[in-house]
Amino acid sequence: MKKSLVFCAFIIAALTASAESIEQDGIRYWINFSKKTASIERLMFDKITEEVYTLPSTVRYEDEDYTVTAIAKKGLTNGRTNRVSTKIIVPPSIVSFDASTFFDFQNVKEIVLPPNLTTIPGSAFAQCHSLETIVIPEGVTDIGERAFKGCKALTSIVIPNSVKNIYSNAFEGTSIKELVLPNSMTKIPFGAFGGMRKLQKIVIPSSIEEIEESAFVGCERLQEIVFPANIKAIKHHTFAGCTSLESLVLPENVASIEPVAFENCSALKQITLPKSLVSIGREAFKGCTELKTIYSYAAIPPALGINPFDCSGLISCDGQIMEGTTIYVPKGCVQRYKADENKPTLTQGWSSLNIVEMDAEPELPANISETLGISHRKLSTFANSKGDLGLIATKYISLYDSYVQQGFTTKTALNTYDIQSLIKRLAEIPNPEIVKPLAKELKAAKTADAQEQVFLKYITQN
Repeated sequence: MKKSLVFCAFIIAALTASAESIEQDGIRYWINFSKKTASIERLMFDKITEEVYTLPSTVRYEDEDYTVTAIAKKGLTNGRTNRVSTKIIVPPSIVSFDASTFFDFQNVKEIVLPPNLTTIPGSAFAQCHSLETIVIPEGVTDIGERAFKGCKALTSIVIPNSVKNIYSNAFEGTSIKELVLPNSMTKIPFGAFGGMRKLQKIVIPSSIEEIEESAFVGCERLQEIVFPANIKAIKHHTFAGCTSLESLVLPENVASIEPVAFENCSALKQITLPKSLVSIGREAFKGCTELKTIYSYAAIPPALGINPFDCSGLISCDGQIMEGTTIYVPKGCVQRYKADENKPTLTQGWSSLNIVEMDAEPELPANISETLGISHRKLSTFANSKGDLGLIATKYISLYDSYVQQGFTTKTALNTYDIQSLIKRLAEIPNPEIVKPLAKELKAAKTADAQEQVFLKYITQN
């Protein structure tokens, strides 16, 4: 025990001997004697008199020079008190600084960053309300969360191609008008560009595979979005409050529009939905008061959450169908949309809207088995129930499995959807006049083709 204590004391003494805290010219440094480096521990801004202030790159102590390589946590925390300097230059010797380093620098209009910087940490320049100019060096790979949040005087910035990750709320509340994202990025995170009220244009590269929730919420002047092809979902609140968007074309592969995704996009007049779309979430287009036209290329009607078109140009706030509205669907799919029903309370169905056939032939998305599988899994939950309805569900599952093995065609996929709809209606409101004879005929049907013909016979009878 005594040996351990002696050893620990020796280590502490050695560390103390190799580093020391000093103060010079209003700056407190931490000196590392062995590495010949120093970090800025605290800068007293009340002693700074230069309008253009350059942080020191070296400090001399006991007749030796030490290279300043870093700014420690809270090293510049009193920058708000600086009423003199409008430009701060960070020398090339400094290769890193901590989170919130320049936080709340009220008077600074320009910050020059060192060329060897690789990371802009979280909240680094947040609430720098006067910041107008900053250049992100090529070589930076990460821009931390809230890095530029609240920089309301910042109207332009170039994001270099080296940037791979931009984190949550990084540019929230800035006044940037145009942004080009680099091809090195694969994701736009939560709230990254939210509240950018002056953003008019953003170029999203094809490398982006995911746009997270609230990414562009409240971008009031954003007029156009060109979506990358690999996006599979439009997340919660992603474009809510984008009041200048007039039209949208969602790319193939988008399977879901999540709740309130486009809420209060009050200028939105027209949207185009891809054949891959499976669902539209609760109040997705609520408050889209100019929305009159939808082109839906989905041969199978996307499932609708509660009131997806509430208070919009399609359906009024009191549930009335608005005049001059049209939902265009693929050839031969009008009846399928009109027959589609939504049972939960306060849910608006396709059947309540004006459905019109367009010239486009119905096509199926590449993930058709997954699309149908959503309903299939839900319906299969009561397949083990006793009685005729359980038998009908069991026969349907067998038929569905045979479709999966053989590969879906347009015909079989649409038949599958109609059969699912039939079973769903029978499960919600059992109809003995159909259930009993349907179950009887299915017992006698020994092949998948025979089962299909039996189901199709009863589809129009309910």
